[in-house]
Amino acid sequence: MIKVPFVILLFSPMLMLALPFTSVAHSDPSPQNGPIVRLEFDTFHPFGIMIGDIVTHTARIEVRQPFQLQRSSLPIKGPLARWLDLRDLTVHEQRTGADILYSLSVSYQVFRGVMEVRPLAIPPIPLRFQAGNETITFSIPEWRFTASPILPILLGRTDRGIRPLPERKPEELDLTAYSIRLSALAVGSGLSLLTLAYSLGMASFLPRGRGPFARCLKHLKRLHRTDADPEQYREAFRCLHRALNEANGRVLFIEGLREFTERHPAFKGLRDEIEIFFAHSRQLFFDVHPQAAAGRYPLSRLITLCRLCRDAERGIW
Repeated sequence: MIKVPFVILLFSPMLMLALPFTSVAHSDPSPQNGPIVRLEFDTFHPFGIMIGDIVTHTARIEVRQPFQLQRSSLPIKGPLARWLDLRDLTVHEQRTGADILYSLSVSYQVFRGVMEVRPLAIPPIPLRFQAGNETITFSIPEWRFTASPILPILLGRTDRGIRPLPERKPEELDLTAYSIRLSALAVGSGLSLLTLAYSLGMASFLPRGRGPFARCLKHLKRLHRTDADPEQYREAFRCLHRALNEANGRVLFIEGLREFTERHPAFKGLRDEIEIFFAHSRQLFFDVHPQAAAGRYPLSRLITLCRLCRDAERGIW
């Protein structure tokens, strides 16, 4: 009588319980005694598969060179049958000496509903290998499994024991808090934009949008959009003089510029440029060659000075 070691007897039940949860590997060292050297086929466990389950198989095929796998012979992703979809297929190629090892990973998804455990079969996958003008065909074998129902088997009662739940509308969310936050955000954003527009005088209907330099700048921009003739050029100088006089409260001459900047500190940084403006203005209106002023003090520079005065008027800098 052969005595079985105690360790084997101890672990035998554990091994038997673990077997159903492992994949099955089939190995054929020489499937056709030809260019195909070896086939290894690792499969999913062939039972307990339900609707929607994804089954992944791995096949390793070793072929002698110069035979190579024709990628066009691989199946295309999509439905293979009404109950079976090919979800993914990847191929890895590895050259080992005189042979080429192809590793194929194939994933299927089952879509067949059954009311009891039934046998099904995934069809074989034919593959072509070519070397020059010679072509051979080799198929990954068919795989049989059993599909189980998701619902419990109702012996003799069909579906009379299944009752659908009553229809129920989804719960409505209370959006009051979100509405209050959104309203507060809208009001805050509106007030912020209004404050910014007021501080910058961006709108003519706001107090800071009606200052003398703001009005003068609009007039100068209209003149600049056209080809200003000598009379329009003089009108631009007169416009800025009127804005300076209005800001000063009386006619402003170059001699009173220091006093003006003392009473309006925002204009201190512009004092030198305003003095240059007065000098060219005197040449334009009182010199015997007034046209020379236009070349030395163009209208674009006059507009820049007016814009800086407008910013000082608004307290931006």
